[in-house]
Amino acid sequence: MFTFPNGNQYKLLLLDTNILSNICKNKTGEKENFISRFIDKKYAPCIAFQSVLEIYNAEPKGKSALFESFIKVFSEIPTLLLYPYRSLTSQEIEVYLGEKSEVDLASIINAFSAFGKDKTYDFEYWILTMISKLQSTIDLTDTEIKSEARNWQSERLYYKSKHIPVLYPAYEKQFFSIFFDSECPALLKANFNPQSFKAIRMMCVTKYDRIHGKSNKSVGANDICDTIISAYIPYMDAIMMEKHQIEVVKQNISKIDSLRQIERFSMSDIK
Repeated sequence: MFTFPNGNQYKLLLLDTNILSNICKNKTGEKENFISRFIDKKYAPCIAFQSVLEIYNAEPKGKSALFESFIKVFSEIPTLLLYPYRSLTSQEIEVYLGEKSEVDLASIINAFSAFGKDKTYDFEYWILTMISKLQSTIDLTDTEIKSEARNWQSERLYYKSKHIPVLYPAYEKQFFSIFFDSECPALLKANFNPQSFKAIRMMCVTKYDRIHGKSNKSVGANDICDTIISAYIPYMDAIMMEKHQIEVVKQNISKIDSLRQIERFSMSDIK
C-alpha cells in the first residue's frame, strides 16, 4: 500500500510498457476501463522509469502521439514513478549486509498528484524533470539495450543448436555471480540465500525464461526492458502485464514467496 500526501491509500499496481501503451492508445476503451476497474477501486499505477523512457523515446523523441497520450492520460490520475531498478537492488544488498533493517520502498517511489497550483503539479513538467534527473543513472541506453538483446538471442541460438540444456540452478549461480561482481564483490564468497534478494532473483528467472524458456520467439529489446521492470514485481500488491510474464510469476512462486500474495491482471482485464 502507498499513502499519498492527502492521506488516501492505494494498492501498488505495476504496469508493463505494453499495458501502458494500450491504455494510452485507448483503441477499445482501455483507458476508461482501467480507471473504473482499478483507479476507482484504489489501485495506484506504478510505472517503472524504464517504461517512461521507452515511451519517451518513441519517434519523434518526446513528441510522439504515444508520449502525448501518456502525458494526457496519467496527468488525470494518481501516479507513482519507480526509480531505476538499482535503487531497489542496492537496498536488498544493504539489508543482507546488515546496513539497514529493511527495503524502504517509499524511497524509490516518486508520487504525482494533480491537486496543486504550481508547475510541480503539471504532469508533463514532472515527467520531463524526472527524465532529466534520472536518465544518467540508467545502465543501458536505447542502443545498448538493442545490442544486449542481440547478445541474448545469440546465447539462446547457441545452446539450442548444440542441444545443451541449461538448468536453472547453475544459471542462477552464474547470474548472481555476475551481478555481485559489479555491485558487491564481497558477496561473491558469501554463502547467501537467493531468497534474500527478491528483486534480483525475479530478474534472474525472467531473463532465464527469455533466453532458455520454451518460447521460440526471438529475443528483442522489449525482453530486456521486461526483465528490468520485473525487479519491482515482488514488492507490489498487484501487477498488470502480458500473459507470458504472468506465467513466469506463477511458475516461480516457490522461488520468491512474496509472489504468492500478488494480484495478477492482464490486458483482458481492461478490455
